[in-house]
Amino acid sequence: MLFKATVKSVILYGAEAWRTTVTCMKKSHAFITTCLRKIRRPSSAGTCMQMQSRWVRRGESWRDSPGRLEEAVRRHLSQI
Repeated sequence: MLFKATVKSVILYGAEAWRTTVTCMKKSHAFITTCLRKIRRPSSAGTCMQMQSRWVRRGESWRDSPGRLEEAVRRHLSQI
């Protein structure tokens, strides 16, 4: 609610004068999604557990290569 009231209104200030093209809508949606993802910033512990469970489902073990989990978490967090 606070995000919609403050951040979104500042981002879209003057938007009624813009031409609303599909490209413009996609870019604004992508930017807003990125902002929300950065605000949420998932914890690395939760990410580790998600990665571990994903590997177990595929039949791999993260204990076989201990640095692999940390590398995967770093790569995942750098994309956020």
